[in-house]
Amino acid sequence: MNKNKAIIVILIVLVLGGIGWLLFNNNFNNNVQKNEDIKNKDKANTTTTKSDSTNKDKPTTTTQGSQNSQDSQDNGKDISFDVINTSTSSYNLDIQLPKDAVGSESVRIYIEEQLDKLKNNSQSQDTQNKISESTKTEVYKTDKLVSYKVVTTREGGATSDIRVETFVYDKDGNELDGEELIVRDKYQDFLDAIQNKVYDKYNVDASNSNNPFSAVEDLLIDDLKLYIKEGNIHVVFSKYEIGPGAAGVIDIALPVDTYLDSEFKN
Repeated sequence: MNKNKAIIVILIVLVLGGIGWLLFNNNFNNNVQKNEDIKNKDKANTTTTKSDSTNKDKPTTTTQGSQNSQDSQDNGKDISFDVINTSTSSYNLDIQLPKDAVGSESVRIYIEEQLDKLKNNSQSQDTQNKISESTKTEVYKTDKLVSYKVVTTREGGATSDIRVETFVYDKDGNELDGEELIVRDKYQDFLDAIQNKVYDKYNVDASNSNNPFSAVEDLLIDDLKLYIKEGNIHVVFSKYEIGPGAAGVIDIALPVDTYLDSEFKN
């Protein structure tokens, strides 16, 4: 009888011990899983933070695709553009690149070279003095010529700036300068007409030794920035190029009938 009691007691102890072990093991596994979840969450947070830090200065570019020229006076409305927006901690860019037209590839190369210079210079800039640069391209077409006027506006940095560059092509894609566009025996007349227009526009006294527009007297025919629009040859100067910054971009129009070489007249 005593022996049977002993066996029963042993069985009870074993059962209770088994139940206790199962409860302990289940609780242990739950704690391990909890700790693992916490570790994974911390690791994920660390990775995200590291990724955000790494990508902080990485350029973000959005290509909005093609858009036609929006200038209502532009008879080159069939020209398409790629519009690219790029932003970093150092600069914001809003760029318009012409495509699929006579001369557009050369214009794109010029714009992209200017952007590369900006990006390289911005690496040494104070990020608190962020630069915003916008490049817009106007296109004008006649029966024989395609003209591009590229206007780049920069804000931020030490000063604001407006730069203008022009390109003129014949229908075969040959780039033309002032020597080819202007009637040969009227080179000096053309230069004199530009000077007189500038002086008249800004009421300049040419005899004044402190003439702020004196640079207009030293122009060369093959260095002029020209484009053809609505029956006029336009001569354009960037901000600060021939006058004080307050004058901004200077655009002088002279008649095609008088100065454009007959080869390029409609």
